[in-house]
Amino acid sequence: MIPSWTLSPVRIAAGDLLLAVGLIFTVQLSAVMLRRIAAVTTKQVHRKAFWLEMLLCGVYMVFALDVRMGIFNPVGTALRRCIAVTAGILIRAWTAAILIIGALILLGGRRRPVRRAETLIVPGAAMENGNATPALRRRLETAAEYALAHPEVRLVVTGGNGADGITEAAVMRRILLEKGIAPERIRTEDQAVNTRENFRNSARMVDPSRPAAIVTTGCHMRRAVRLAREAGFASLRLAQACVDRASPR
Repeated sequence: MIPSWTLSPVRIAAGDLLLAVGLIFTVQLSAVMLRRIAAVTTKQVHRKAFWLEMLLCGVYMVFALDVRMGIFNPVGTALRRCIAVTAGILIRAWTAAILIIGALILLGGRRRPVRRAETLIVPGAAMENGNATPALRRRLETAAEYALAHPEVRLVVTGGNGADGITEAAVMRRILLEKGIAPERIRTEDQAVNTRENFRNSARMVDPSRPAAIVTTGCHMRRAVRLAREAGFASLRLAQACVDRASPR
């Protein structure tokens, strides 16, 4: 039985708030991911991501329950106290790690204007029912805006996933053409099936030692930068297409 001192009004209120936030986030995330799984062709990849996200949400909810109810309070026999303390430490450590990683992703995706890029690399994203998602369209809008202001810049659109023989790269090229980008400025890489291959294959098409910019969504930027550097891109100028358009300079 949980001692009454663990259920103080402050603890109850904090736990209720954490539980409410976690529940709302989990429901919204589940709805988004299930809709995407039904619409995209790369269903297996998205299913794995969905279950991983649900696991992380579950860890957070256990932490919130501990705040609300003190389920890991060290009471009872020595063995029970040891188990409770160990479990409590693990859950708090996991929750702290999740929050820290989330903060790093947000910081890595903050808006950075492109400066002196010779090439814009636009990674693909899983399409929905054969169409570009709003997030992918924002990437392309940012790339087109910068490219129109800098006629010397070339673009690489990369992505091999698709449906009915139409790849991400082909759809991205079509959208850029519609936005007024000349076809000779666009190079198409249509074999990559993941982000690592996006940059590895792109590095074979352009000189990775020259200034390049990544145009991607904010939550994807940190990982994209790491993989681009692994592929040999040594002089990166970053653009974020998630919240704000990059400011051409």
